[in-house]
Amino acid sequence: MFIAVPVADLKFRLFSIDEFAHTYRLKNIVRQLVVSFATSSLIVIERHREALHYTRLAESVNSFNPALSQTMDKLEALAAVASRGTSQSHAIAIALIDRVVLQQANFLAILDGFYFLAAVAIGGGLIAALPKRIN
Repeated sequence: MFIAVPVADLKFRLFSIDEFAHTYRLKNIVRQLVVSFATSSLIVIERHREALHYTRLAESVNSFNPALSQTMDKLEALAAVASRGTSQSHAIAIALIDRVVLQQANFLAILDGFYFLAAVAIGGGLIAALPKRIN
């Protein structure tokens, strides 16, 4: 709002009525390009951070982790009861742990995206608050 209100009031003062339509179209084209760039940037950031978080979380999922061993034993027991057999209980437990790791990585990546948006908003607000007069 720091930028939109003053600029909306002053952006077309320099143009005649004949040039207004062309200027307004150009403004819409630039706006669409900015929205597309912002969307694609956030998608790239989110995917990159998801891969990073998944890698870091997956490092702690190994057979030397005692908490994971206990969790695997419990999940295998539950899977054996649910599937009425023990032949695939280990694979089911591994799949469930992988799903949890993937969900946590996705959550952390989205959280990083919100932090990025907050930083951009704060930076934009500070820059927009600097000018005292537009004319």
